[in-house]
Amino acid sequence: SAYWDPTWAEFVIFFKSPIFLILLGIIFYCIAKYFNWKDNNNLFTNNEVLKASEASLQSQMRLVTEDKEIIRKKLELAYRELDITWLSTSMQTLGILTPNIRATVYYFKNGAFHYVGRHSKNPMIAKVSTNKVILNGGVLSKAWTKGAYEDLEECPIYIEDENKYFLYQSQKYGFSEEKVKQLTMKPCQYYAKTITDSFEPIGIIIFECDIRFLNSARVRKIGQHCTSHESNLISYIKKVREQDIRASQTPIEDIEADFLKGLNRKGEI
Repeated sequence: SAYWDPTWAEFVIFFKSPIFLILLGIIFYCIAKYFNWKDNNNLFTNNEVLKASEASLQSQMRLVTEDKEIIRKKLELAYRELDITWLSTSMQTLGILTPNIRATVYYFKNGAFHYVGRHSKNPMIAKVSTNKVILNGGVLSKAWTKGAYEDLEECPIYIEDENKYFLYQSQKYGFSEEKVKQLTMKPCQYYAKTITDSFEPIGIIIFECDIRFLNSARVRKIGQHCTSHESNLISYIKKVREQDIRASQTPIEDIEADFLKGLNRKGEI
């Protein structure tokens, strides 16, 4: 009423009126919506901060992982160089100066031989055509099962008769002509010896020659030298095996996932 008298009775009537209750409901609804909007805005802001933090952690983890892999690779190469230096020094000590012979060290893991180091005065036969050799019945396999293996007289010389050489390699070691042609060296003499750590074979050292240079006396001398310096070979093999990235079974993505899972578990606690 335009002439409403503001008495207590009129106030009571007004507060009980539907229009006041509607206005009061609208006010409470607006207040609730405001606080709801404020909470949602805070949650959205926190979510964006967490996303940015997770992205930053993933980026940092990738950098750390990449740095770790680079360090591992450098260590692996350093140990390989030590092994090659040892092979070079050993061949000089043994009086093996001909460029027709090479010496190679492998470690054994997951059913295959993996390259550690190789030395020869001839850079052509010192090249590494493969970093991995499976147990396929060749010289390495024979030495692995017997502890030592030598083939000094029976194998034909490649440059003298290629056909006889191919036939011998096929019958003796199961290598096809195609496989033999791909080899950087066509040896006619072999001497291989397992390297044992605490009664467990962990690798092999093999000497190969493409002329008739090795004999029983030289092989015996080589075997004695390798036995007396086996601790050196064990050290190089174990270090390279530990750092060899190619033989590692844990991808970078898995390392990152494990790291982030650990952070999540800490957050839950």
